[in-house]
Amino acid sequence: MSDKNLRIEFNDIIALEKVFELIKEFLNKNPIKKSKINIDRIYRKINALKSGMNQDKQSDLNIFQKILKKFKSIIGREINSKIFYLVGGHGGIIIDDIGFCEFDSPVYAMNRLVEQMELGLENKIPYNLEIAVSCHEWIKNNNPELFSKFISLFRRGSFEIINPTYSQPYSLLIGAESNVKQIEYGLKTLKNLGLECNVYYSSEMSVHPQIPQLLKGFEISYCSLRTRLLGTCPSSHSGCIYWEGLDGSKIPTLTDQSGIYNGEYFHGTFYQEIPNLLFQAVSRPFIKNLIFSSIEDFIMPLAFQEDVWKISGFLELFGKFCGYSELFKLIKTDGEFKYTRDNFSLGEYIFLQNDLFLNNKNCEIAIISAEIVNFVIGQFEQNSEDRLFEDLWKKLLHTQAHDNYAVPFVQPGDYAAQQLDKEIYDKLEISPRRVSISKLSLEMQKDIQKSCWGNINENLRKIGNQLIEPNKKEEKANYNFLIFNPTIYPRKDMVSILLKTNDRAELQLYNDTGKPINYVHEDSVIKFIATIPPIGYKIYSLKSHLEHPHESKFNFYYDLTISHDKKAINISFNGIEIYKMSFTCEHDYNLILNIHEFNNIEDKRVILGKIKNQDFRLEIFQYNDVNRLDFVLHSKLIKEIRIEPNFDVLKSLVNYPFGVEETKRSDIQTLDFLWLIGTNQSLLYTQKNSQKFLIDRDTFEFRNKVPTNGRYEFSISILDNAGLSSVIKNVTNYKFKLLGVQINDNCEFSEKSYSFMPSSLPVSLVNLWRRGKDFYMRLWNASNEEIDVNLEQLPIKSSLVDIDFNYKIKNKIKNKKITMTPWNIKTIQFED
Repeated sequence: MSDKNLRIEFNDIIALEKVFELIKEFLNKNPIKKSKINIDRIYRKINALKSGMNQDKQSDLNIFQKILKKFKSIIGREINSKIFYLVGGHGGIIIDDIGFCEFDSPVYAMNRLVEQMELGLENKIPYNLEIAVSCHEWIKNNNPELFSKFISLFRRGSFEIINPTYSQPYSLLIGAESNVKQIEYGLKTLKNLGLECNVYYSSEMSVHPQIPQLLKGFEISYCSLRTRLLGTCPSSHSGCIYWEGLDGSKIPTLTDQSGIYNGEYFHGTFYQEIPNLLFQAVSRPFIKNLIFSSIEDFIMPLAFQEDVWKISGFLELFGKFCGYSELFKLIKTDGEFKYTRDNFSLGEYIFLQNDLFLNNKNCEIAIISAEIVNFVIGQFEQNSEDRLFEDLWKKLLHTQAHDNYAVPFVQPGDYAAQQLDKEIYDKLEISPRRVSISKLSLEMQKDIQKSCWGNINENLRKIGNQLIEPNKKEEKANYNFLIFNPTIYPRKDMVSILLKTNDRAELQLYNDTGKPINYVHEDSVIKFIATIPPIGYKIYSLKSHLEHPHESKFNFYYDLTISHDKKAINISFNGIEIYKMSFTCEHDYNLILNIHEFNNIEDKRVILGKIKNQDFRLEIFQYNDVNRLDFVLHSKLIKEIRIEPNFDVLKSLVNYPFGVEETKRSDIQTLDFLWLIGTNQSLLYTQKNSQKFLIDRDTFEFRNKVPTNGRYEFSISILDNAGLSSVIKNVTNYKFKLLGVQINDNCEFSEKSYSFMPSSLPVSLVNLWRRGKDFYMRLWNASNEEIDVNLEQLPIKSSLVDIDFNYKIKNKIKNKKITMTPWNIKTIQFED
């Protein structure tokens, strides 16, 4: 018998009395059976214990234990199922040294967490920790004594880290590489802190069909599909299954149980709702195991929590409290289940911050572009700015914390003021800076982009310097430009570079072979259509006028006209009207063409929507011989962008991190694109910051939601039905622009054109990066077919190694040839 069972304290008796209130409520709620209980007799015994009438500690203990056994028998007569409880604390976040929500006051938050853990340790209650890993890191760096206290306590009790992500994002909202980096940096940080995580549990909806593959790649053993706020996930009968991901990876997973209100949704009232939880067991006697869970904001006071924990320390009265990993060892998994993207949904309120969505995506694009350029320059020099890239990723991961989207306007102290008594709140150390969490994150995201583009330009110039032929000068060249393609596809696209010059009329632009090409120079920016090999560059030169270029034909694929009623834009592709664009607005509007400018590089239109005394502005761009319309909407009063296709549509597809699937829902969310497939053609709508759509399942007319005023960026392309690979290519080319920089003037170069990936890969490139002397590549097979990939022509002569997401070697790649199964993600290291 443990020390807990050898003595009782007065607080234990008070807890016994309060728990009896829960049992009485359970009996009153239960119409199925009515056990005869002498309520008054039990109260007399409890009151005798409270008053110390027995004057005998051993006698008090015996009476206390008999009452507990009576309670146990009362519940046992009503319930046949085994009941398990998973309880713990949720919390985050600290951004740029400013605490928000549960961490409004980081020191108070950690002290409160320690109190919860001490109570759990005292009463032998396993406590599951879903605290943002970045918060643990901050506490360790800024208050090492407090962190040492936490670690000491953690190692003594039944505590478990259950969320390995660095900042607890909504994984469906962020890009593929960000999904990987969230877990990678989370696990790496935990290891540095002396902690580990073997469970992926996210009380905020952060799952999708590729999560099993990601977890297996990180050697994480267990998963959960339970969520408590702003989202829904699939359920199962048993609650403990094997979840099969899109690629076939399988992982033991906890789910909600069909028809069971599991407790997560009793926000702040879980323990006082135990009578309702118990009654579910009575009403469903056919369910062998019932699993109730509550991962609650840990600074929030919870009624009956301490009382239930104290009594459970003596006896498993209501069921067994356990840790997540422990649960999977106690319950057998029941069946294998595979879910589609349509089985997951996110709450509408999450999608309000259009600026945050736009800058998050632009940050992902900027960091990956910088990583790829840094990879390439590694062919010339060994120095790698590892610290810069580590910091850039960590900053971005901070800004992806779910609270940025769930409570975007919350400021330091707001959450604590709602949840805590004024007496406690007044003593907290809260940041004096009154800034909302989303505004602070936007500031950081803009800094990230500035750092990335500065790094890219610097490294592109370094590449240019490496190509200079010594002792040779090209007297006729006035300006040279290095244009870099950060994608694996041969590119023909518009590039723009800052160029301040007054002698534009006397200069001619030449490509890498010396052929004159067209360009425009306006507002100190030179624009031209560049043709660049995959992961490669070309050098273009602006020289004193020698010869005129051959007049190239204008090849603009799209024509646009405003409808007679001035409510829509009719858009034709190769002379055939394909779709109509209109808008849902609070008020009536009229469209007018305000600007139409075109030259042999670019066709630009500006359409204004007149609404009473306000205008919304739509900028539309297309480039010579490039199959894409780019849109920038400056929204005012608009609620939706409406697209009405003028061809028969057979089905619609959406994408998510590492996945593309057909959707049959009417209310959908997509990471990058909505793809309508017809008999002979398809329409691809790619957006950067408006992820919510409504679609009419009969006509396939769709509406892209733009819930707030601001800037929205998207593109539309009309494609043949060549397949998903052409869609991935088009989306990638829209997101990753050609990179251009002015380099050394009046120089001759050893190679004016080169590709670091001579043959186009048949799979998608997620990232190319290096750390120190080590080079890495992440690939993704975005198809239902097995694909053979030949990497023999890569310029790096190293041997190749297949590694997991933890950088552990899986196997060596023979002959630089790999086979990728459907939807497989593969990480490759170039080994010396």
